[in-house]
Amino acid sequence: MVAQLKWIITSFCLAIVCVVAQAEPLPPAVIAIIDYRALELESDAALDVIRQVNSYRDKYQAEIVEHEDALRSEAQELERQQTILAPEVFKEKRLSFEQRTQTFQQEVMERNRRFDRALGNARNEILRTVLVIVTKIAEDRKFNIVLDNSQALFVATALDITAQVMEELNEKLPTVAVKLPPEQ
Repeated sequence: MVAQLKWIITSFCLAIVCVVAQAEPLPPAVIAIIDYRALELESDAALDVIRQVNSYRDKYQAEIVEHEDALRSEAQELERQQTILAPEVFKEKRLSFEQRTQTFQQEVMERNRRFDRALGNARNEILRTVLVIVTKIAEDRKFNIVLDNSQALFVATALDITAQVMEELNEKLPTVAVKLPPEQ
């Protein structure tokens, strides 16, 4: 069975080679390289996104710490009251506390999801703009292949158009608004 499958695959590959050999010759590759990671981290828009993200993160972290402190104090008070309260009353208070704690944890997770979506949307806006810029440069300079530098083992610096893309990106998209989706 395996030998038969290998024979079929080999025959298929051979047929494709024969068809390609008879096809018209391909145009020569005219290649350009970009460093998308640098564009995503160092462009004006990316730096603006990072600034906004850090601002949101600091604000949310302060709110979380404040809420955690309140829950910690409440837990200590509940622990202190355990010996004073009747078992049924203590159980009711403990269940209520656990419910508030669980609700808080869910709210934090939902905020993180909203935050991740907002960050993803901002990055996608940068990517869309980069694609428009790269497409225009490729058409103007007759590139038929544009690769990210992470896809190449060796790159001659003359092929790198990152600086030109960065300049145009900073011109076209100096800022990106990080918009948090509404709470659900």
